[in-house]
Amino acid sequence: GVGTTTPSEKLHIYDGTLLVDSPVSPSLSGSYTTTSLGARSVYVSGKYAYILSTNGLAIIDVNNKSNPSTVGFAMVNGVGDVGDRAVMVAGKYAYAISNASSSLNVIDVSNPAAPTLVGSVVSTTALASAKSIAVSGHYAYVVANGNNGLAVVDISNPAIPTVVGFIKDNTQLLTPVSVYVNGKYAYVASKDGNSITILDISVATNPTVVGFKADNTYLNGAYSVYVSGRYAYVVSNFSNSFATVDVGDPTNPTIVGSLIDNTILNQAQGIFVSGKYAYVIGVVNDYFGVIDISSSTAPRMVGSYTSGSTNYPNSVFVSGKYAYVASIVSNNLAIIDIKGANISSADIGNIATNDLTVWENSDIGNDLFVRNAIVVGSGGINSGGALSIASNISSGNLFNISSSTNSSIFTISSNGSVGINTSTIGGSSYKLLIDAGSSSNGAIGVNGFIRATSYITGTTTLDLAETYPINMQCTANGTCPVDGDVVCIDPTVVAGVKKCSISEVNQMIGIVSANPGFLLGGGNFSDPSQNLGTVKVALAGRVPVKVSLVNGVINAGDKLTLSNINGVAAKAIGEVPVVGIAMENYSDNGTGSVLAFVNLGWQNQIYKALTIDVNTSTLTVGSSITPYNLSLSGEFTMFNDVLNKLVFNATALFETKSNSSHAFIFNATNFDSAPDKYLLSLRSNNEPKFSVMANGDVRAAGNLYAVSAVFGTSSNPGDLAERVDIASDDIVEPGDVLVVDMNNTDTYRRSSASNEQAVAGVVSTNPTIVVGNGKTEYTAVMAMVGRVPLKVSDENGQIARGDLLVTASSSGYAMKYDPKKDSDNKMIGVVGVALDPFNGGKGKIMALVRTGWVNSRYETITSIKENLQQLATSQGIVLGATSTTNLNVVSNNNGQLAYTGGDLNLQGNTLLNVASIVGKNNRWLIDEFGHFITKLNTSQGDKDMYAIQSPISEFVFSSSSQLIAGEAIISFDQSMQDIIDFAQPLKINITLTSGEAKGIFVSEKNIHGFSVKELDSGVSNASFDWMVVAKRKDQTVEMPIVENLIQEVLNTTTETLPISTDTSSVPAIPVVEEPTISTTTSSPSSPTNLPEEIIAGGGAEPATSPVENIVSNPTPALVPDPTPLTAPAIAPVEITPAI
Repeated sequence: GVGTTTPSEKLHIYDGTLLVDSPVSPSLSGSYTTTSLGARSVYVSGKYAYILSTNGLAIIDVNNKSNPSTVGFAMVNGVGDVGDRAVMVAGKYAYAISNASSSLNVIDVSNPAAPTLVGSVVSTTALASAKSIAVSGHYAYVVANGNNGLAVVDISNPAIPTVVGFIKDNTQLLTPVSVYVNGKYAYVASKDGNSITILDISVATNPTVVGFKADNTYLNGAYSVYVSGRYAYVVSNFSNSFATVDVGDPTNPTIVGSLIDNTILNQAQGIFVSGKYAYVIGVVNDYFGVIDISSSTAPRMVGSYTSGSTNYPNSVFVSGKYAYVASIVSNNLAIIDIKGANISSADIGNIATNDLTVWENSDIGNDLFVRNAIVVGSGGINSGGALSIASNISSGNLFNISSSTNSSIFTISSNGSVGINTSTIGGSSYKLLIDAGSSSNGAIGVNGFIRATSYITGTTTLDLAETYPINMQCTANGTCPVDGDVVCIDPTVVAGVKKCSISEVNQMIGIVSANPGFLLGGGNFSDPSQNLGTVKVALAGRVPVKVSLVNGVINAGDKLTLSNINGVAAKAIGEVPVVGIAMENYSDNGTGSVLAFVNLGWQNQIYKALTIDVNTSTLTVGSSITPYNLSLSGEFTMFNDVLNKLVFNATALFETKSNSSHAFIFNATNFDSAPDKYLLSLRSNNEPKFSVMANGDVRAAGNLYAVSAVFGTSSNPGDLAERVDIASDDIVEPGDVLVVDMNNTDTYRRSSASNEQAVAGVVSTNPTIVVGNGKTEYTAVMAMVGRVPLKVSDENGQIARGDLLVTASSSGYAMKYDPKKDSDNKMIGVVGVALDPFNGGKGKIMALVRTGWVNSRYETITSIKENLQQLATSQGIVLGATSTTNLNVVSNNNGQLAYTGGDLNLQGNTLLNVASIVGKNNRWLIDEFGHFITKLNTSQGDKDMYAIQSPISEFVFSSSSQLIAGEAIISFDQSMQDIIDFAQPLKINITLTSGEAKGIFVSEKNIHGFSVKELDSGVSNASFDWMVVAKRKDQTVEMPIVENLIQEVLNTTTETLPISTDTSSVPAIPVVEEPTISTTTSSPSSPTNLPEEIIAGGGAEPATSPVENIVSNPTPALVPDPTPLTAPAIAPVEITPAI
């Protein structure tokens, strides 16, 4: 018993105090040393010490103080420099800074055995040469030693730490090295500034300096700061000192106590305060020191410790009765016993302590007061009752819920504003702000109704309005929008509006509301330098609007647009923007007001253009009286799964303006390649005329007219063939030579003798085009021209490429033609020309089928000349004379016959079978295709000039002219009048060559010429070119012309479609409608049996291509068809266009 004679316990102190106080002799309890540790900084949480070491973070189990051990290590890039001296642990994360890489790194330490780097942020500005860190709430505060500043880093999402605030001050934050956070203030020690600076960090994005104290004696080289209560404790590196700074008034920090110790505090580098002691380290003499700070004005050194375990101490941390010192040179973590009580259990009424470390559970029976942040681990907060939060703060955020991926799940500010999924809350215009993340996400989901106690009532105007800024310069001229005005966008104000003028009708956004039913806030996008006001603009609902009768009387239901009076609406007429719909009538004079339903849109005629017949499910666009065009910017889809029909009541023109590689593509998806299914079917009065089958077959019920046609593919030889009848007693195969059967009409058989005359063709192997059909069931496909495999023999010797081929003695075979053996007077039938050499008995080669005849008595040119001379003499021609009857024939160097006499008079006879005619010196020619070509000398050599051709006999003449006061008359001279057949239409094209005219047209034409006038009675003197296309009077016979349906739709007469420079209103090039041409030459006769396609469900079965049955059996049976067809099917020919 102490102070009592009746002790109730083994030790009973009555009316006194138990003081356990002996840090004067700290001693080493244990240490952990490794050559790779390189300890820079230490932080202790629970039973683990976190060491910032070489290249990473080491986690040491210090539960057994005498035998600490490593349990985990995490590599952290950029960490390990001697300047990296700061690590801090909060919850499940450790925060380490790197001086070398100017970065902050976040490590997940929830599993001490496997710490993992989860995020980092690098900034060469805000984190330049980062030196120290303090964590409070979801922010980390880092001093930028290399940029004289303090950075605020949002760590609410550990994976993406983000710098949100930064302050730089080259005077008050000169080379900062240490930071400590307490409440709303951060305390920074600046080494080269010899100072301590206090910053207000209540607004994380805008930290500000509120207090500053510099001292060249006791803060010389200020290196580390620790705040406890109203005092900040600072150790300084240059002055080997310790200072107590009163920060009770953050705006006026004052040094109240100090201590200089050149031994223990030599280059003092770290400090930790616990209770009435400050624990410090000095680098030069490897000291750990204990300073009694119970007197703020008279701190005193009371104890110290030094050994090889504290060689170059760099950081100190106190937890319980132990101090943990990290030393760089000794690569050591020293655990120093600073004495104190070691009690297994205690019942204590009140505890006052700097730090309280609870390793297991803590049961608090009443309130827990926390003056700074509460950091909760992964278990979260579990409340058995209502969770009440009370705060004395007047600004900033009162409450915040965040996660590792979202820093702003739920926030309540001090003024009562609430933010969900956003940190930008507050303001006077709203109390709740919800950020859904994107416009596609829902911000509020309501399963019920929303009730408001204000604005939304049944007795007031019900409209949805939003607040918009207005430029108050409008007060100078009285143009500010007021209740009922129609408003438009104001480009002088961000997100602003103004009273609408007629020129701004397309920018209408609503009507100024007098009493909105539901008012949205409207963002503050304005420029603070502008003098702005606000108006409430109704965006939807019922609202009074100013109106005028400028467009006529307004009836309920009329759409309203802007009138020619600023801000005043009127009845919408025509295609105009609409601001709303009138809900009551108005017929008074002047400007008035009606109740309108705000509904921005467009007054259009679509409801007049579209009609729907619900009985037939038909949508009609326009009518025969008022036609409309239908323009689609997307797909046009029909959904009938049986038959989709597109009906046109007049000629249909399909036109594309595509400039890509394809114009029209018809693509049948989910479609097989069956030969009895159609990809395309064109019909006339339900009768098939043209079709494309699913397997690529093409059928036509008429003639095919083409300037050029390509059949077959580039890799296969092609031939033109016909299916013909074969003699019933003969058997043929592909490659056989066929001759005319002399015993049967229109029948063929294999050749059976050499040099036969009646050669017809060759049995085709894979025909490209097959025409006609046989009359019997025994037929073969006979190639008449083209490349085919041909059976040959070397009966007449080796075959060379280019040799003429004739029939051989072997049935169906061909051999080379030998003119030396052709001594007979009869003509020999030619099968074709060899394309391959052959010298091997019998076989097949590729040959060009080109039937004809050859006859050679092996005569020389001289004997031919003698024969011709005999012929000429017998016809009375005097040879040797110079008259036109002379016939002189010689042989030139090329072996050709040449006529050397004078003029050759055919006396009215015809020059037959001429390949071409060439003029003198090759200056002109008519080639084998009938082209008339003139050769002209140019600087680049001879240039071929082709004569214009036409399907009918026409001629063209042209010139230039000029309007005189808007008119011009062009006269034909008599020679032209004599040539032109005025019984036929005269086509005249005119083209402006100057731009002053509005457009010109042919106003009149006759046998004497034509007149040209300017549009709209213009009187310009514009110049123009003209061209006349006319028929010749001697026209008697013309070839048939295939009329083009589309051209007929496009063609118009020149008189009714004048040429205009405005291409949007009239055609640029007038064309004349082609007349029907009378001709004495009949068109090709139509086939008696037209090819017929298969109508869905039946009809004749089309043949496939290429032709499979070269020698065929009877034609296959027809497929049943619900529509009776009488005409037989024709075998279609596969046409593969050149690509």
